[in-house]
Amino acid sequence: MIDAWSEICSQITLTIGHEFVCGEAHPVRGGCINTAHVVSNGAQRFFIKTNRAEYAGMFAAEAEGLLELAKTNVVRVPAPICWGAASGSAYLVLEYVEFSEPVDQAAVAFGTQLAQLHRVTERSFGWYRDNTIGSTRQCNTREDSWAKFWREHR
Repeated sequence: MIDAWSEICSQITLTIGHEFVCGEAHPVRGGCINTAHVVSNGAQRFFIKTNRAEYAGMFAAEAEGLLELAKTNVVRVPAPICWGAASGSAYLVLEYVEFSEPVDQAAVAFGTQLAQLHRVTERSFGWYRDNTIGSTRQCNTREDSWAKFWREHR
């Protein structure tokens, strides 16, 4: 993965419109199939997920899904910065979100936002592209009824 850092940081630079030189890259825990790092140049940080190159589509679908969720303006999601493949590794660069200890008010607010998110509707059930749950393909072929979508695709 080290070979890909300069390529990834170059792509970050192109996307954000100013130079980003990868400084410190700290591995972080979480998830089960990807490697994750927080990369900083001292002034700006990004959360970067990596995996083998064949998982580039998985990261693209995740980025597009986050963009779709963000369009609802209901729940805060990390902004995808860039994604692709570099030096044999797939990557997804996300806005770094600082977490803190949960408090009751935050849990209530998130529950409210999640309920509001589930009130955002479309004419059909599914999505325009398939994605994954972990590395498992998740078919999202659109259907007219929730029952048919669930029965056929979940």
